[in-house]
Amino acid sequence: MSIYYGDMEGAYPASLEALTIGQKYLPSIPRVETIEHGRRAGVVIYGAEICREAGIDDGRSRDSGGWGFVHAPGSG
Repeated sequence: MSIYYGDMEGAYPASLEALTIGQKYLPSIPRVETIEHGRRAGVVIYGAEICREAGIDDGRSRDSGGWGFVHAPGSG
């Protein structure tokens, strides 16, 4: 993510899939394996509404068993 950020002159991707384009940063989004959910693929994208000053608002996130990605442009 930090290499992408530098390459894009201070912009984070809108989705994790952007990191796989041309396989420059990742060949693919890896699957996640948890005891509760087994192996899962996919990414749940959240907006700025999930952010709070101390971090992520756990009450607004979903337990999907996979990756979660916060896309909050301008939130620093």
